[in-house]
Amino acid sequence: MDAAPNDYALLGVVQFRHRLDAYVKDLAGMNQDMIYFTNDIALRVGLAWPASFAIPLAKAIAATVFVRYFLDNIFGAVVALVVGLA
Repeated sequence: MDAAPNDYALLGVVQFRHRLDAYVKDLAGMNQDMIYFTNDIALRVGLAWPASFAIPLAKAIAATVFVRYFLDNIFGAVVALVVGLA
């Protein structure tokens, strides 16, 4: 059989190595890293290959960015309070 398995694949799953570095960045930095990652995959498989990219974890993290900002401010206030009382 001369057919390549990728010709019949309905789904290809790839893993973003060192993704924690991207997830702890601000929203713009994380989006930029995800764009670089998906562009790299597209270039490796070929631009003619019909593909669409989904990054569900990055979308879920982006939805919690306001909670992250709130917790950062609370942490800063607690540190300032502790330093002020010491």
